[in-house]
Amino acid sequence: MNSKARILVVDDDPDLLNINASILQSSGLEVVEASTGNECISIAREILPDVILLDVNLPDTNGFDVCTQIKADPLLANTYVILISGIDISSKSKVYGLDLGADEYLVRPISGRELLARVKAMIRIKDAEIALRKSKEQYQTLNEELERRVVDRTMQLEAVVKELESEIIERKRIEEDLRIKEIAISSSINAIAFADLEGTLTYVNNAFLQLWGCDTGREILNKPIMLCWQDREKADKVMEDLSARGWCMGAMVGRREDGSTFDAQFSANVVSDANGIPLCVEAAFIDITERRKTEEAMVQYAERLQSLSARLLEVQESERRYIAQELHDEIGQVLTGLSLSLEHIASLPSESVQGKLNEAQTLVRELSSKVRNISLDLRPSMLDDLGLLPALLWHFERYTSQTNIAVRFRHEGMNARFRPEVETAAYRIVQEALTNVARYAGVKEVEVTMMTHQDTLHIKIEDKGAGFLPEQILREKSSAGLTGIHERLSLLNGKLMIDSLPGEGTRLTIDIPLIGFGQ
Repeated sequence: MNSKARILVVDDDPDLLNINASILQSSGLEVVEASTGNECISIAREILPDVILLDVNLPDTNGFDVCTQIKADPLLANTYVILISGIDISSKSKVYGLDLGADEYLVRPISGRELLARVKAMIRIKDAEIALRKSKEQYQTLNEELERRVVDRTMQLEAVVKELESEIIERKRIEEDLRIKEIAISSSINAIAFADLEGTLTYVNNAFLQLWGCDTGREILNKPIMLCWQDREKADKVMEDLSARGWCMGAMVGRREDGSTFDAQFSANVVSDANGIPLCVEAAFIDITERRKTEEAMVQYAERLQSLSARLLEVQESERRYIAQELHDEIGQVLTGLSLSLEHIASLPSESVQGKLNEAQTLVRELSSKVRNISLDLRPSMLDDLGLLPALLWHFERYTSQTNIAVRFRHEGMNARFRPEVETAAYRIVQEALTNVARYAGVKEVEVTMMTHQDTLHIKIEDKGAGFLPEQILREKSSAGLTGIHERLSLLNGKLMIDSLPGEGTRLTIDIPLIGFGQ
């Protein structure tokens, strides 16, 4: 998340405006204040904030109308709007605000931590939306480039075919055998072959020999030209087209003498003399194997971009569900208990208050602990403050207490700090791997080794548990953990090697390059 996100806070109550602004500023966010609807619109157009925290009740208008203006303004249409009110708190008001285009509707009273969490969630969503939009733009650019290349290569092929056809027409009166061979040798860099009207090869040039992997013409001459095709049915269709209309062109898969194949574009036509009497068949071939590989690579890359975009949305929704569930199940229950305790205290005589206050304080401490656990689950602050090694040591201790799985950790050269993306990737990869161990391995101990060597961070996670078939899991994409590890490594040009068999345990070996990342 961008820690310098810009937030516009709008409220006509100076105290509430100051409190909300202070809460957001304390988290490192840039905050700009406004107290009226008109001032909100004016400032928003000037600073283009990431999120607008907008009070529903304003002196000159209402937050609903201001939200409508913001969403209708092309300059501000992508700005996230959070409506907040302590008066209009009914479900009808919430639905009305969200239908107008608001991205969130909060009701007072609301804790500072929840307000900050909600705003940060909006910022994360916007960051994810921007990343998705960039991915789509990149995919569109790649697709346009691919189409341009295909058009260019097609035009080149058409030009070559037209040139060959023009040469054949101009030389119809030239002696059928010797002159045709001389022209093919002297003027063409494409693979060219001649066959009699029965389809038996009578001549091939050097480019043809190279393309089909032959040393001399003796290896292929006097054989049916159709043997050059891997698919016999398609070869028969070519001969039928030549007989019916005198020419044929298209794509093919060629088959060499050694059995290997390649992709090619071909054109073939019947050569006739000046009187229109057919003499032979002439065919030209262009090797497009590399072009086809490039096209397939581009398609695979585009599919991978789509997969990453889908993964991004999946992670976003998963995070939302996690936060919502934790707030409902953990925080909500404690807050309910605290509220009931405080209500009961108000009705007690003064000599009985102290005991109930102690109970309320216990609930507050429990609430603080649960909020801290939620925060640590989302991202441990010590990863940013102290670095990768302390964060991992803390995580191993917490992991063992939660799963009863001991972590044997060996490390070397880990005292230096790395760039944030490297530390984050390494931490999350170890976290994902250990989660998989807890879920599937069925062991009481796991070994983690981490060291730096020659500008590379080496990580190894090994267990002696259930094991699996890596090829099957990766092919079926049935492990979100392994998919997440692979995606993180691809962003850093890292490498992942999986050694596992059912019943023989699992070893993950990860290499993350530090060149350009180390500090």
